[in-house]
Amino acid sequence: MLTVLHTLANSAGLFTKNQTAIANSPANPSQKINKALQNLHVVRKIILTQNLSEDQEQAALTRLDQILDQISVNSLSVLTYTQLQDLATALTVSTTSTTTTSKELTQILSTIRSSTVTTTTTTKIITKTVNGTVIKEDDNVSVTSSEGPSSAVTVVDELDHLSLSVRSNIALGIQGDSKASALQLTSGNLAVEHVAYALSDLLFVYPSSASQHSYLGHGSEQWAKAGLSNATNSVLAPQVLQMSTRANAASAVLGAVSSAASAKATSAISTLASSAAIVNMVPNLYQIAQTNRPVVFHVTAESVDSNLNVLRGDYSDVLVARETGLLYLASNSVQEAYNVSVLAHAVAAGTNQSVIHVLDGVQTSQQVEAIKTVGDQALAAFVKQEQRNAVIAQDEEGLVSAIEGIFDRASALLGHTYKAFEYSGPKDAETVGVLNIRLYRPWSFSHFLKAVPTSTKNIIVIEPVANTAAHGPIFLDVSASFNLWTGAHRPTVIDVKYGLHGASLTQGWIKALVQQVRSSKGAKLDLASIVVAEPEAAQEDVNQVIFWETAASTAVSAHVAKHFQSALGQRTQHSSRINSYRHSAVIETRVQYSKSNTVAFGESSLASYATVQDIAILAEYNVVASLKQGAVLVLNAPWSVEELEAKTSAAFRFALGAKQIQVLLIDLNNVAKELGLSGAGKTLLGQITFLKTHSSNLQDAAFGAIARQYETSNNKLFDDLVSSLIERVDKEVIEVPQNPNWLAIELGEADQAALALPKHVTSTVRGIANAFEGSNANIVEDSVSEEGEVALGKTSNWHQAAWQL
Repeated sequence: MLTVLHTLANSAGLFTKNQTAIANSPANPSQKINKALQNLHVVRKIILTQNLSEDQEQAALTRLDQILDQISVNSLSVLTYTQLQDLATALTVSTTSTTTTSKELTQILSTIRSSTVTTTTTTKIITKTVNGTVIKEDDNVSVTSSEGPSSAVTVVDELDHLSLSVRSNIALGIQGDSKASALQLTSGNLAVEHVAYALSDLLFVYPSSASQHSYLGHGSEQWAKAGLSNATNSVLAPQVLQMSTRANAASAVLGAVSSAASAKATSAISTLASSAAIVNMVPNLYQIAQTNRPVVFHVTAESVDSNLNVLRGDYSDVLVARETGLLYLASNSVQEAYNVSVLAHAVAAGTNQSVIHVLDGVQTSQQVEAIKTVGDQALAAFVKQEQRNAVIAQDEEGLVSAIEGIFDRASALLGHTYKAFEYSGPKDAETVGVLNIRLYRPWSFSHFLKAVPTSTKNIIVIEPVANTAAHGPIFLDVSASFNLWTGAHRPTVIDVKYGLHGASLTQGWIKALVQQVRSSKGAKLDLASIVVAEPEAAQEDVNQVIFWETAASTAVSAHVAKHFQSALGQRTQHSSRINSYRHSAVIETRVQYSKSNTVAFGESSLASYATVQDIAILAEYNVVASLKQGAVLVLNAPWSVEELEAKTSAAFRFALGAKQIQVLLIDLNNVAKELGLSGAGKTLLGQITFLKTHSSNLQDAAFGAIARQYETSNNKLFDDLVSSLIERVDKEVIEVPQNPNWLAIELGEADQAALALPKHVTSTVRGIANAFEGSNANIVEDSVSEEGEVALGKTSNWHQAAWQL
């Protein structure tokens, strides 16, 4: 059985690197793939630029998708532009049927094969034999060695194995040529980048120092390397330049803007940056604003707490540039990040002004949600139309009115109407209403006062800034606006900062804040004493699963979020938080899903399921505190039931018994090692484990989604692999029975402190000591032995002091 699984896993391209050897090939495989993807995109563009009806165009694109499974990467990568034109012509036959007949398919494939150079030797993956011998083969065949009874060697053409349609989908991300709206599962960063890449000819990327691979602009860099063109058809691929964040940053942006202005060029320029970069750009932003050129800056608002070393969504830095003359737009969710990105480019083109679009760099930028997107061609057409109808406003009031006009015209495209100031609530509200600032600069006194109900008595200005020594800039603008108030009673303006010490802007927190304002009657607010409602009471319609991982473990949470979205059709949100105190960072990922379309995500609700990928995490975090009564906890551990009781702390077992947690054990590391599974293989194994241990109603629908996700040229082979892994997971899972002694044991001093500590701190102070809101982390010194034994160690003095503040 082991040999069969070993061969199946190899055939699916899921082996570990140390068990494979890549034979020499005449060209770099990644260059071949990029060239093939580039040629594929050229064919798509040729089809889209011909005078075809929508039915003919869709039929041609469908045929292209159909033949991709039968075209090798080598064949497509060596086609010349003339041959690509011939291919596009062959696809745009007179019939409008989307189903290609066998005869038509044969003719098209013959056109490609007759145009290509004789195929050179393709790259091979050679699996290492059990006894360690590495064999290299040049023929595209499968060979089984007879050196010994337990040896098995399979030769697989890695490049040709996965269909090109899958490779193109991976490279494109949410890029696409569709003219129709679509539902896409994506992060805030990728949503912004999708719009910026589609509508720009030149992009400057200023990476955040806080993240190496998830910064705003990383996706655009990968798309540009793959040669993907933008939606304007002006260039094959936008030019993406990575810049360094330093003093006098944005000099290159200013130079590009000045060059385009002097040459009277219409190239679209965008910048993707963190708020730290904006501080260094301020001198050049003044000059960019004076050029009256449509430059768009997409900025993630973030900062690192120097004392706690925690990344937070701080708008202090980005607001430093509020007086440079650039327009300011803000978004608060993944869907808004996409929509407002479109608005930013349209406003820049329609007013000939530079625009800064700001989004939260901790929550919104990293969260993954299903959003509605618009086809790139439709976006480009809308922005181009606004550019033709560009207006020149005489004053700030007129400029805001012109911008709201663009918002109104975009409502049909985006399916939502935006305003400079968006009020939600009764017009004569007496209890509470919400006013969201969409357009911060230019600030229009008249538009703001028009949005505020005349019945207002108190205005709570909630600002995501860290400076508590002075009033925030938004508070000052709001206060100044009420000098023109014509109502009977001038409202009291209250300044509140959020985001400090890990606090989040949740429904429960806002409700508690409003209640305190009403009860204080003008007295000074004590934010530290705000008591937020219990999570379960706050969100009854939201389900949640938690993944505790380290940077070294394989993440499956993103795939799980996709399964909830596609298989169950439920609204899904995927968000991760990283604790930087540990050498190998601990990542807490929460996947929330709900059938309701109105309930808001983001509350610290308790989870019905959690999995811990690294057992060392048990010694550092109280993972049970985030679970509901009777929840499921899956531990990736090489333990038996007896070893669980021997190698975990009394406090941990007491928490399991008190909440009646169903504990499941499985040694995924050993399974992956025995089967020789690589990163992709481990991810597949993790998904199957989740589906088998979480919910039976998700399994049937999600296994089909898994098969589509790992589409291969041999679906039967892959189905056999999945079936074998399911059987192996069923065999390896160990269910730990509840032990009454867990509740009867005598707790030691350290265990008592571990259990009592989270109960004795307020929600605000809990955020100081714990970067993960709601995780109730108990950070201790290393206490994992070489045998894998986990014991609750002594709480470090620094963090103990933080708990006791």
